[in-house]
Amino acid sequence: EYEVNVREDSEVFTCVCKQFEHTGLLCCHAVKVMIHLGVHEIPRLHVMPRWITKPLQCQMHCRGEPQDETCQQCR
Repeated sequence: EYEVNVREDSEVFTCVCKQFEHTGLLCCHAVKVMIHLGVHEIPRLHVMPRWITKPLQCQMHCRGEPQDETCQQCR
């Protein structure tokens, strides 16, 4: 059996198996808990920057849609 701890806001999932800490991939135990809790999106903390097409700065600054061609944070 594995123990998965969840922060109250359901944004951080930690499992005693430590797979995320070692590999950067969520373990099946944490995913199963997310499904059980009805979480429909992987929390941002668990999404590695190399997996997204736009930089995180753009996601935070422009909400994923660059405001104009010259946005410094979205280049």
